[in-house]
Amino acid sequence: MALGLAIILASRSASAEEVTIHMEATLQKRASTSSTALLAIEAGERADLIAQKNGWVKVRVRGVTGWLRQESMVEVILEEPVVDVVDVAAVEEAPAVEEVDEPTVVEAEVERRVDLQIAAGLTVITQGFRTTGASTSDNYNLGVTAATLALAGGYTHRLRADLVVGAELAYAYQKALPGIRQTDPETGEAITTAFSIHDVGLRGVIGYDLQRPSGLVLLARAGVRYHLFRIAGVGDPTQNPSMIPSEVQISPTLGVGIAIPRITSKLGLRFAVDTFVAGTRVVQTPGQEDGVKASVRGATLESVLAYR
Repeated sequence: MALGLAIILASRSASAEEVTIHMEATLQKRASTSSTALLAIEAGERADLIAQKNGWVKVRVRGVTGWLRQESMVEVILEEPVVDVVDVAAVEEAPAVEEVDEPTVVEAEVERRVDLQIAAGLTVITQGFRTTGASTSDNYNLGVTAATLALAGGYTHRLRADLVVGAELAYAYQKALPGIRQTDPETGEAITTAFSIHDVGLRGVIGYDLQRPSGLVLLARAGVRYHLFRIAGVGDPTQNPSMIPSEVQISPTLGVGIAIPRITSKLGLRFAVDTFVAGTRVVQTPGQEDGVKASVRGATLESVLAYR
């Protein structure tokens, strides 16, 4: 057996973690979308991973150090160690090579969110009714302002970086200020008829995240709406001379909207419109129905300014 001596000098460079950025992103000065933007990063660029914190990663790209959202990353590649061998004498056994760890993956953070909202304000209500009749009760327009209290809750789940789905449940109570102005046909006296509205909406939401620093999301919505229009003293001609009926509507709804959660670091905006143009079921006060067969078409407009 040949005898010999081999001196193996193994030197390993500092384990540099290299990441691939798989989508266009903005390198921020701090771990916040409201901080200063340092660089616009292109998909496919490589960066050195420095640290991770609360869904953000600190990286060095093109010599600039900053923070990116974690879902911008696709993989981490570890550099192989460098092994230097000084062969003093030949030996029968080959030198051992240090095992290299398998690459690890930086996974996108799964985001789930529950929102609760309470709002108060004023609502402008307009309603029109047309028949072939000629009396005031057969054809009328309503235009009033109502005090409004609204409660809403929603659940949002981010399926991937650019796609979110969710569900929303909302209730709104509206009290007319002061009400519908009518004229008593016998006395000519002006009478104000009070009314209130209860609205309940349940809908599913799907959104496309445009990956903007503002968090802009385009929304599509579909659901069902329950609407109760309640006239005070509905069957009393001294309070309701035109005998306007109370009414329940149950409607399928379709809508679109946008959400901008980060207009500034403190302000966000949500805007949506829902329509109900077909398939509405209408039930009115017996004996005071508006015609033989009623149909309903309409839209609701939602605008929410959020302060954090």
